[in-house]
Amino acid sequence: LYVGITKDISERENRHNAGVGSIYTRTRRPVTIVYTEYFSTRGEAAKREKQLKGWTRAKRTSYIVWTPKP
Repeated sequence: LYVGITKDISERENRHNAGVGSIYTRTRRPVTIVYTEYFSTRGEAAKREKQLKGWTRAKRTSYIVWTPKP
C-alpha cells in the first residue's frame, strides 16, 4: 500500500497510472486510491505520512475502510 502527499488526488492517481512519478507504483499499475485524509497544512500531512509509513501492511489494511470506487 503506497502512502503519499498531494494537493490533487485525481491528478496523482492519473500520473501514477501513466507511469510517471513513484518508482514503486510504476511496476504496480493500475493504481487505485482506496483511502484519503485531508489536512490544512503540508506539515500536518507530512507528519501523518511519516506515521503511516511506519505502520505494517497489516495495520494499514485493517485501518482502511474498503469501499469500491465509483
